[in-house]
Amino acid sequence: MDKPGSRSIMVDNPDCPTQEVLLVTEKVLIEKFSEISEETALANGEGDGSVADWQRIFGDFWKSHLPTVDLVFSEDGLVVTEFFRVEEV
Repeated sequence: MDKPGSRSIMVDNPDCPTQEVLLVTEKVLIEKFSEISEETALANGEGDGSVADWQRIFGDFWKSHLPTVDLVFSEDGLVVTEFFRVEEV
């Protein structure tokens, strides 16, 4: 897991990259799904930015996706959110 100050490269297409950017991790939050912060919900940019909308959107996703890999969704499950900035393009 990245830590503040970690650097990583993100590519637009892992099979045939045409562009890459250097990312610098600013902070990492680890929160229970049921206790997600307003900061995380808002930063994600999904829905209306509220915690309730974030939990609905991502809860629906994980409830449908996790069984396909023999896992079960839990509101006590941990969510890792990495905040980063683009340093180079």
